[in-house]
Amino acid sequence: MKISGILTRLFLVAISGTLFIYHLLKNADKESLFDNFENGFMALPFVIAVGWALYKDFKTYSLSRNFYSFASTLTGAIFISTFFIIKIRLAGRDNSPVIIHAGYDGGSNGAWFEFRKDGTYKFANFSGIGIDYFRGDYIITDNVITLGKDYKQNGLQTQFLVFREKIIQGTTETVLYQIDAKQNIVDSQTFFIVHKLDTIK
Repeated sequence: MKISGILTRLFLVAISGTLFIYHLLKNADKESLFDNFENGFMALPFVIAVGWALYKDFKTYSLSRNFYSFASTLTGAIFISTFFIIKIRLAGRDNSPVIIHAGYDGGSNGAWFEFRKDGTYKFANFSGIGIDYFRGDYIITDNVITLGKDYKQNGLQTQFLVFREKIIQGTTETVLYQIDAKQNIVDSQTFFIVHKLDTIK
């Protein structure tokens, strides 16, 4: 049994698998028109490495009858399981029901909020080629939503949003404005139309 060959296969599987996991985590809060291409490009080296390792491991085992021959194949299986666990955990972040949905559509760009029952929110900022997601915590007091300290990553000017009524094209809509600590609207031209409002806690 050639230890050097097993170590080489282990190294290639581990490196390609680690790079793919890094790619998944780095882009977990992004969507793009090129997602399928990028994911396929990043996954291809791992698939090739695991396929080659499986073939060589079986060949090595047939000569040595030593189960250590399958070390690289087992490593590949662990990485594959890890991929699925990561995808399940990432999808689980959005399991809580949305109680407030608000956004604006600027045609080729826009943004929207999803406020969830468990006290978390998701903010999406989209353009013609993709979407960036930002997540955090929030609380509602009376008619004011206070975002957590991580609100600055969203590109917002303040962590406070207030419910107001606004007439838009002859229809009275509920909207969210950004306000400062004294409840002054910081930008009257930027607001989020509320499309879903189940409850205010």
